[in-house]
Amino acid sequence: MVLAGRYQNDTDLLVGRMAASANALQHPMVVAFRRFHERSTGARMAEIIVYSTGWCCDCRRAKQFLRERKIPFREVNIDESPDAEELVLRANNGRRKVPTLEIDGRFFAASPFDPYLLAEALKISLNPK
Repeated sequence: MVLAGRYQNDTDLLVGRMAASANALQHPMVVAFRRFHERSTGARMAEIIVYSTGWCCDCRRAKQFLRERKIPFREVNIDESPDAEELVLRANNGRRKVPTLEIDGRFFAASPFDPYLLAEALKISLNPK
């Protein structure tokens, strides 16, 4: 574990915080962070798909979070798309967890919605500008 103040960069900081998990480097939030790090350094914009439902308050919060920060995303309602529902089930080990976010082909469940974790993963400010 890297001690506070000894992180070489933001990736080390995030990985250090998640080192308790068995596969910290493969943690979905670390992967998402890396994708969005490309965005902040001028690389191509990652495609975000939010798999949600109409009744889910965490879904509404996640989408509002992205909208307030002007982060483009595509929404797919899994109640209206059986294929999307199957995708969410596969991505979440048989659980129907919404919202599930797909960032450039990588999936992670944002349920329960945690704005701090999502902001950190996307390497954006918690507060919209």
